[in-house]
Amino acid sequence: MEVKRIFKICIIHILMSAIFALDAVQINDKSSGYISKNDTDNRLGRKTQFPIGLSSTSDFFKRRIDSSWNQTAERNPRLTILRLMSPLSNTDNCQSSSGLVGSCISAQDCIKRGGRGVETCAWGLGVCCVHMSSCDSTSNANVTYFTSPGYPNTWSSTSGVCTFTIKPKLFSSICQLRLDFEDFYITGPKAGICSTDILTVTGQDLNNIVPVICGTNTGQHMYVQVGSSTGPFRITVTTSRESEERKWRIRVTQIPCGSGALAPAHCLQYLTGAVGRFQSFNFGNIKSPEENTYFLNMNYAICIRKEASMCGATFTADSDFNVSALQSTLNCSSDYLSFGTSRQCGTIPKENLASIRLANTGPMIVTFVSDDKQTTGNTGTGANVGDTGFSFKYTQFSCSSGM
Repeated sequence: MEVKRIFKICIIHILMSAIFALDAVQINDKSSGYISKNDTDNRLGRKTQFPIGLSSTSDFFKRRIDSSWNQTAERNPRLTILRLMSPLSNTDNCQSSSGLVGSCISAQDCIKRGGRGVETCAWGLGVCCVHMSSCDSTSNANVTYFTSPGYPNTWSSTSGVCTFTIKPKLFSSICQLRLDFEDFYITGPKAGICSTDILTVTGQDLNNIVPVICGTNTGQHMYVQVGSSTGPFRITVTTSRESEERKWRIRVTQIPCGSGALAPAHCLQYLTGAVGRFQSFNFGNIKSPEENTYFLNMNYAICIRKEASMCGATFTADSDFNVSALQSTLNCSSDYLSFGTSRQCGTIPKENLASIRLANTGPMIVTFVSDDKQTTGNTGTGANVGDTGFSFKYTQFSCSSGM
């Protein structure tokens, strides 16, 4: 793939050099300031002498030019041609030095689409166009950041509903949305239930259950299945009348059908790489002991892509394990974390929890399940305080190391 990309870039630069070498520095129509299609054909067709043995424009290039004339003519003809020939693409993502992800497009297109050019890309031919949205906004960008009002400052609204809508350009071409909670804190759960502040996702496939979450979830992510839905897809943060400081920045990425970035079906979370880490939602919430719990009524899969030449993974707890804080129930029938067919539950200090090895020929799947009951049976202050959840690191091992 990299060789093909380099070859494409070389061809692009050859063609660009050819255009600048033409006598048509006055390529525009002097009377109107626009370039005509016939003029383009004359200057880029068979009569044009291209360097390095290029005697004519490729069919691919001609098709791109022909299709472009269905759109509004640009006032700068040279930029029009450069955009057609440059390695800018609506589907090519870019990343700024600050970590923001956007699309590498022309500065003019970025402004038209309501984005913000944060840095140049494609050797200065375009800008990394980042889309930031907040309450009551809609976006069709490949990547959009949904932020709390006034982000990065905290938002202390007493109550309200903040909704962000995703409308893909072509619904049938998008199969998943990935939500990355780059910075996320809203009021946490009370006794395992999000009753004060709530984040919900709607519009996904009917058989795709996306859990309601709250609390601290920076670094978490979700995959949302949307392939058979017509939307609209909405992310909504609902806050109570209690005055709390909240803030969030969620990166929303549209994933096309057939993309290698798609997560396997029924995986709420999907991890790649030979090493990694995963935690229960709201893990490590230090706002208050009552809020530092996982949620009730959870049932989701954490899937791990098996990398090339790898045959499994070793899982090690990097924090105390608290899933059902009382003594382990028979066969972990209540709340549990399963590695394949092996269930873990109870309260176990991390130094006492042996590493777990998962090796098979199929996918590596970790499943978390919680019921609708509190461990302690309490409903007031201190209820479910011990159910802090889990945090694990994994390291994949090679097939040559033995299973």
